[in-house]
This record gives sequence, C-alpha cells and structure tokens, in this order.
Amino acid sequence: MTPKADRKGIIACLRKPWVMTIGGLILGGLGALIFVILINYVIQPQMSVETRDIYEVRGDRFNVWYHEGSSERERYTDLLARLEESLDDLVDRLEVDPSQIPMPIDVMLHDNPGQMQMSIVRRKSLNATYTFYSVVDLLAGEDPYARLAEFVLAFGWGECFSQLLYAGTTMVVAEPDRSFHSAVAAAPERLRYSFEELLQLDAAGHFAPTLFQQFGSPYSARMALGSLEGVAVFYSFFSEGGGLGAQEDLASLQAASLIQYLIDCNGGIDVLKSVWGPGTSQAIFGRLVCGSIDGLSQEWLEYASQVGGASAEYDYYRALYSFEAGEFEEAHRLTSAWRAREVNDEEAFLAVRCALAIGEFEEAVEWIEAQSWATGQPVDWANLFRGWGRAEDDGVYIFGSPSIGDLTGYLGEAQAVLTWTATELGIDPDRLPKRVTIFVYEDKADRDVGRLLTPHVDTYRTTWHVVAGGEIGAILAATLPSYIFEISTASNQLRTGLATALTTEYEDLVQAGCEILDAGSWTPLWQLGFGGATPHLFETQTGLMIRYLLETEGFELIHALWRETARLGGAMSLDSALSELADTSKREIEQSLLNSVLVCD
Repeated sequence: MTPKADRKGIIACLRKPWVMTIGGLILGGLGALIFVILINYVIQPQMSVETRDIYEVRGDRFNVWYHEGSSERERYTDLLARLEESLDDLVDRLEVDPSQIPMPIDVMLHDNPGQMQMSIVRRKSLNATYTFYSVVDLLAGEDPYARLAEFVLAFGWGECFSQLLYAGTTMVVAEPDRSFHSAVAAAPERLRYSFEELLQLDAAGHFAPTLFQQFGSPYSARMALGSLEGVAVFYSFFSEGGGLGAQEDLASLQAASLIQYLIDCNGGIDVLKSVWGPGTSQAIFGRLVCGSIDGLSQEWLEYASQVGGASAEYDYYRALYSFEAGEFEEAHRLTSAWRAREVNDEEAFLAVRCALAIGEFEEAVEWIEAQSWATGQPVDWANLFRGWGRAEDDGVYIFGSPSIGDLTGYLGEAQAVLTWTATELGIDPDRLPKRVTIFVYEDKADRDVGRLLTPHVDTYRTTWHVVAGGEIGAILAATLPSYIFEISTASNQLRTGLATALTTEYEDLVQAGCEILDAGSWTPLWQLGFGGATPHLFETQTGLMIRYLLETEGFELIHALWRETARLGGAMSLDSALSELADTSKREIEQSLLNSVLVCD
C-alpha cells in the first residue's frame, strides 16, 4: 500500500465519531489542566495581594509563610515542633474539640513589625481576595504559644463580649505557670483596683481589643481597615508603646489575678468556657462568682494577698509598685537589698530609677557601671543629673541643675502651696504626700528627658519636673487634689479652676476678671472649653467659678464634684454634676459673679 493510501486510511479513521469524541475529551482535559495551572500558579498569585513577596512551606496542620529572603526559614523545623506542641497543649487545656480548629493554620512569620503591618494591611485591604481564613501572625523569635492561645479560644470557644474577661483569660492561658496574684499582693492599697473599678475601666475601654481580635479573628470585620477609625486603631498597635506585646499594667495584671481566683474557686477553667459569649461584664462575672458578687472584690483581693507573696516575682513587684505609688524611699530600700545578689536588666533599671528619684546620683552610676551599660536611658539620666544640687526641708526636696544656683526659693514656694492647699481644701495635712520632690531643669529639652524617670499618674504623684522660672505653685495645685482625693477628675475646667483659685489671691482674681470684662473678652462660662479662649482667660474665669463655689458651698462640694466628674467616679460632665450636687448651673454661677463679685470700677 502506498504512503498516500496510508494517510487516507488514518484520516478516515480519525473522522469516525467515537474517535473524534475521545480526542475532544482529551484535548478538553489538556486545556482545562493548562487553565488550572495558569490560574493557580500565574494569575492567582498576581491577583492575590496577600501573598505578594511571601512564600509558604506546607504542612499537615501548619502552613508557614516566610517573607522572601528571610533567614528564619533555616529554623523551620524548630518552629514547626513548637507550633505542634503548643496547639496540642492548648486544645487539651481548653477542652476544645480538634475538629473545631480549621486546618491547616496559616502562620505568617514576620522578621519585624513593619512586615507584620504590611501583611495585615494587604489581607484587610479593598483588593484582598481573602486567601486566608485561619491565620496567626508571628514575629521572628517569638514564642507562638500566646498568639495561638487567642486563635484556639476564638475557634474553640467562640467570640467573647467582655473585654475584662478576655484580657484576664488570655493572659492566664498564655502563661499557665505564672501567678498573677504576686502583683496584687505587692501593690500598695492606693494603687489597687477593686472589682467594681475594673468594671468601670472595662466600660471606659481600658481593656482594648487585641491585634488578633481586631484584624485576625474570624469575628473581625473583613473591611477592618475600611474606615478612618479602623486605620487609626490599627496603626496604634505599631506605635511606640503599642499593643503588640503582653500588657503588664497593673489593671491587666489584676484582671488576670481575678480570673485565676475564679478558676481556683470554681475548680477549673471550664467554668470560663461556660460563660464565654454574649453578655455584659457585670452579668458574666455574676455567673462566675463563687459567692455574692457584692463580696467578690474583698474575697478576691484577700485571696490574692495571701497566696501572691510566695511568687518569685513578688520582690520585684513590691519595689516596682512602691515606686509607682510615689513611695521612693521604700522602693529604694527594697532595691538596695538586691546589691547582695545578681540582678537582671529589668531589676537594675528599676534600681537606677529609685536611686535617682531620691537624689542618690552616684549610687545610680554604680548600678549602671555594674551592668556595663554604655548607652540607653539610664546613662542619659545619669549624665543629665551629674553635679546637681539639692535643697530640702520638712519632706520637700528640690533637685536642680548646677546652672540654676540657689534652690531655696523653689523650696519655699512648694511649701507655701502645700500649706495653702491643705488649708483651702479643709483637709488634714497628713493627707498630703509624705515626700514631695521637684526636679528643676535648665531648659525644656532636659526636662523632657528627666520627666520619664518618675510616674505621672496624678492620683499617686509625688514628683514634679519643671523648667527654671516656671510656676511651681500652679503645677502643684493642678495635680495635688487628685492625690488628696485619690481620684482624678476628667473636667479640665474643674482642674484648672481649682488650681487658679488655690494659687491666686482673691483680689487679684477679681481684678483679672474685671479687666476681661472691660476688654469685652468675657466668654460665657457654659461656652468655655470649646476653643477660642486664651489660657489667661480660661484660667481666670474658671478660677472665679471655683472660688465662688468654695466661698458659698465649701470644699465638700469641690471634693464631690471631683469624684463625680472622674472616669472611675460618676463619669459625669461638670454641668451635670453641678446640677445634681448643688442644684445650680454655670449660667446661674455666672450671673452671681457678674452681679455680686465682679463689681468693677
């Protein structure tokens, strides 16, 4: 048979219906295969902004994603082992059905916070294709246990509607061997929060949602970065002092202590799971309490005080919270005892602060040299305070730069304000700080460095940092009432007005008010605080208002107003507090001032 005949036979065969059907199926399958390859390996990676510049190492339970060029890839085996171990432990401790955990879990390993920030932005952007569902963000070198704890709680227990419960539980779950009672046992009573105050802090937003809650949880909004508020919240996590790490403020530590107490008194962590879900903090903790909710605060704090002293962290917390409470001499006594043993950097840092706060500048240098610190904040402080002078009398201490010269004038001014404040507020002088310390700096730049040395919470503030020539009296008078009343008002009008009333002679205050009236600059009291008023006008008018209340109602009303306008008090506006406590208003007070006080020539 000729070649031509062979070709004709082959063509005839290919034209048979069954051959064409099979051939079409084969060609269609090949086309579909090519299309799938293009989608998965060419088109999809280009479209998915979430996976740009990162690659994954796949596993059965974890897909670990690395940024291109990351050296962390070399430690994959160790990381995977820790991930597996942590997940198994959390699932067991939290009594979670493994089927509730979506597998595989995508672990995004970032070399630095900047990479984490960019990765989350891409996953929550308008262009996101929602490649990831069960995802955990992790920083290089970070133990994954704490971040996996939030993940397992979210998928295993569900959404939590009480941030107080969530904050305390996540801390306890993340550090199962830590006793959070040590912080409570060590803290002076002045610093401690009661259960009721923790509820108030919760309502005021103190226990803010975590990064995972906001941007990684299955309950977080897909468009979490779709509003200005969402963007602001997101970037706050990556600002200095943001919320990427564990929260170690006393309120958070007390929340964890409270949860540990409730776990112990109920006999296990499963009691938390039973209330995890919808409800207010008040209602949820009412179901957790072992006795009466009215007695919860006392029972918990007594329990924490009894068991917390045995913790290894107790000595450190005792010194730290004595320092935070402004009890610098006690804190210095405690840290001085550490010189007989080896200390870590955290302890040495606190010891330096304690020495500097009481003017033991050379001792601070000895601590720094013992740690071989050549740079850093302690070194900056030691250099700043080198050669400083001091003046002291009857519990008042003034430390000043060598260029300032005689410090006795500052000493006398501070003592006068303390005496005047106690007299005007009608309080026992024993309620004033036992020790008042004032650092006087040559310029604002030095003050900004030095002021980081001591705590600035008004309710237990005993130290002030001022620039030479500044008005020490006004600065003290603006903050001392919060120490005396043990609560801080949120009303700037009340705070400024009382400070002015305490530091300005009555005649001078009236004269300043008359000058404002004569200049046609008087602003109605109810409009003050909305902008437009100069500092002098604001101080004078609020000072006249508070002076009038002191003269007509007495200091008891000022104390009550201070408490009711505090965030942890009544959380009322000054207008509402005046109406409820004194049956008056700013308009009525203003009329009285204009008619009977500001009788100007």
